[in-house]
Amino acid sequence: MWNVVKWIVKILLGLALLIVHWSLFLLYIILLALFRKYRQHRREQARPGEEEEQGVEYRDFELYDLEGQNEDGTDRQAIFNKCYRGDEVTVKYNPAPGHENRLEVWTKFGQIGLIAPFYAEQYADTFKSDTPARGRIKKISSGADAYCTLEIAFPVDEEPTA
Repeated sequence: MWNVVKWIVKILLGLALLIVHWSLFLLYIILLALFRKYRQHRREQARPGEEEEQGVEYRDFELYDLEGQNEDGTDRQAIFNKCYRGDEVTVKYNPAPGHENRLEVWTKFGQIGLIAPFYAEQYADTFKSDTPARGRIKKISSGADAYCTLEIAFPVDEEPTA
């Protein structure tokens, strides 16, 4: 008699554990679907606008030095992975010893990389001004060959008509 009761208890306990296991699995699948929907919604919201701004011309720049640590100890790759196309960026001129033309690229999450010093020389007046240049992420790809293309806004000098 006790052997039968032990087997019934074991079977019921096994079924209870199985039900808990499958319930947690279904909860995991639902959470994954909700997270995917959230990321898709964020991507759609982050798409660059189609309207052209008056008095502004956008130029493309490649981002480099995506790996490594920032001065505050944060990981650039981790910050880069949080970014999406259309996110606003700010370019700050921040010379450092040995890097006279250092252009840091910042998002709302932190610094994600640098722009090549060649561009700092080429567009020195814009980048070395007191106001940081603004722009947005045009193309972004993470993974083994991570890259990012930025669109930086430059004021257009309008010539007066005579």
